[in-house]
Amino acid sequence: MALADKAFHNCLVQVFLGSQSTSHTFSLSDMHLGLDEMEEMHLDIHHYLIRMANTLAFMHWAAKLDARDVKFAIAQANSDTQAIDFGVLGRHALWILDFDRCCTITMDKDGVRKAARVF
Repeated sequence: MALADKAFHNCLVQVFLGSQSTSHTFSLSDMHLGLDEMEEMHLDIHHYLIRMANTLAFMHWAAKLDARDVKFAIAQANSDTQAIDFGVLGRHALWILDFDRCCTITMDKDGVRKAARVF
């Protein structure tokens, strides 16, 4: 499996479920995985959608953050993560990155509008 290869040890694959792939250029430092590619790989897209939605819901309603510019990525699982173990990717985890642009939101209509607009 690809993730067992040492060349992929520090590889992150950004997940874009709202778009189709735009490039087929391969680079270990900047890999993007679109919805169409996930379908071609026969990955359980619903599983990723649920994890991403739960994470965004937590960020919005529990942490009170707008999730501005956060990114979801597939990477090697470590012992502290809840691993996903199916498909051609083998054992991996869904990570969330880039919190540096997140801002707080209020728990009212304005906060909901802000969260919807920035993500």
